[in-house]
Amino acid sequence: MSRFTKLVVVVVLGLGLPGAAQIDLQKAEQYLQEARQVCERDAGRLWGVSLCGPLMFVDPQSRMLVANQIDAEGRLRQEGNLFVGTYPKEMNIANQAVIWAGVHWTQLRWPVPGATAAARQGLLAHEMFHRVQERLGFKMASPPNAHLDTEQGRVLLRAEMRALRQALLLSGSARRRAVQDALLFRAARRGAFPQAEAEETGLELNEGLCEYTGIKLSRATLAEQHQAAADALARADKSDAYVRSFAYSTGPAYGLLLDTAARDWRTSLRRKPAGLESLLRIKPAAADSLGVRGAAYDLAQLRTEEAVRRQKMEERMAQAKARFVDGPVLTIPLVKAAVQFDPTNVYPFPGQGTVYPDLRLTDEWGILTVRSGGALVSSDWSKVTVAAAGEGWELELKPGWSKKPGPRPGDLTVSKDQ
Repeated sequence: MSRFTKLVVVVVLGLGLPGAAQIDLQKAEQYLQEARQVCERDAGRLWGVSLCGPLMFVDPQSRMLVANQIDAEGRLRQEGNLFVGTYPKEMNIANQAVIWAGVHWTQLRWPVPGATAAARQGLLAHEMFHRVQERLGFKMASPPNAHLDTEQGRVLLRAEMRALRQALLLSGSARRRAVQDALLFRAARRGAFPQAEAEETGLELNEGLCEYTGIKLSRATLAEQHQAAADALARADKSDAYVRSFAYSTGPAYGLLLDTAARDWRTSLRRKPAGLESLLRIKPAAADSLGVRGAAYDLAQLRTEEAVRRQKMEERMAQAKARFVDGPVLTIPLVKAAVQFDPTNVYPFPGQGTVYPDLRLTDEWGILTVRSGGALVSSDWSKVTVAAAGEGWELELKPGWSKKPGPRPGDLTVSKDQ
């Protein structure tokens, strides 16, 4: 995606969630202290670098910003132990690493989610790792993984996740057998889809390692870490969309299993990035045992469930075609795009690109906010398309840009005024 300048991923659900008008400074200071305690407790031992660094919270409604340090351009003012200001409208707000006002920050949307302190601290550690991951050699990749929206791809992924969950909760020979089963389902999926290994590895070395880091640094014992990862796999088994979210569950699972099977795996991975499964040095179960081993994870029931889902997805594809292809449509060019979205609900549109049910996208022409109805981003990230008529999206154009008639009656495009 050479045309794509920056990818911003929102890990809270939706773009229109209500936020507090102002950030609670006392609570913000508490969370910043928790973040500092997490990274100081680690002291760089996990990855060889400290996760401590510039951290900000931003409320999406008021755009109020609270940070743990001053910026390099004098945009923030000090209030006690905190630094406060306003985040610019032209920039997206997300759980992300971002360069702003001359500083490389970890940014989280306010309010910071987390039903427990451990969950909240796990999110903080996840996002702090994003800020240093490229220094460690791990790219912020976001490959399409469209095969994980197919019937076969989903069946084999769900079977793999069930086996990984068993592996985390078992020990000894039973754990090894469950790992072999997980690797069997992974190998079968990658045999069916030639692009799967590269694309899945790309996301697991991005979000997967971040989530592993979050769980590892926010739970005190190995048992707590394994339970947290197992719970994530159980939740993921019920997900309707995996293309951008699967690594949040598989990454921690493989990382924690590697902690007991190959303790030097993080050092090896930094020297030469590779698929996490390859570092286990465990052979998968025999390929011809897939049917037998699959029975232990209700493979037949998974196939039935995914066949029903496929029928529903065919209806969704027909609706997407009517909305984004048959038209009339508004097409907007992408040159220096930055996008925030919910990774749990995107889905591929074969031959066209990816549909984002909601998103906020900024570019040199202005801001596109989609809250319902969705938007189609082309596979090469050269354009975004929404329905020309109807509610659900808002376009704010900068001076010098305007909507103009498109190639078909009713179509519109956005271009620079001459």
